[in-house]
Amino acid sequence: MKAFRFPLQAVLTLRMDRETKALEAFAQAQSEFEKIAARFRQIQEEIEGVFDRRRATLKTTASSEDMQQLQQGLKALQETSRHCQAELEKAKAILEEKSRILLEARQQREIVEKVHQRQSARHQLQTARQEQRMLDDLATLKSIGDFALKWR
Repeated sequence: MKAFRFPLQAVLTLRMDRETKALEAFAQAQSEFEKIAARFRQIQEEIEGVFDRRRATLKTTASSEDMQQLQQGLKALQETSRHCQAELEKAKAILEEKSRILLEARQQREIVEKVHQRQSARHQLQTARQEQRMLDDLATLKSIGDFALKWR
């Protein structure tokens, strides 16, 4: 009996490599997205801190210079927040694209794996049938041999 040999093994290997690369690209994009999201959350917390300081300053007598500094700091943080939010949206778009590419690569690999499974199952079935035929032939030859010995 010949061992099973998958004729599309090179294609399967190529598709597995492509999926691995897509997974690595997705992980990197996800990491970058999380990094930007963390920075955005930090900026939002800083903005909240400025609002808290401004409220505290307004409860007491404050100089216009202090208020102006808080306002300028708030404007700078809000501008940074807008830039960070734009980066976050770009990173999200990239992450979605990498996710789509990963999904396509996984589907392509699974298609070849299904072909592999079907061909392997067909090979096993053919092997089992051949073995059964050989066993049947041996049983037939044995019974013919026993019959011939009786007539001697």
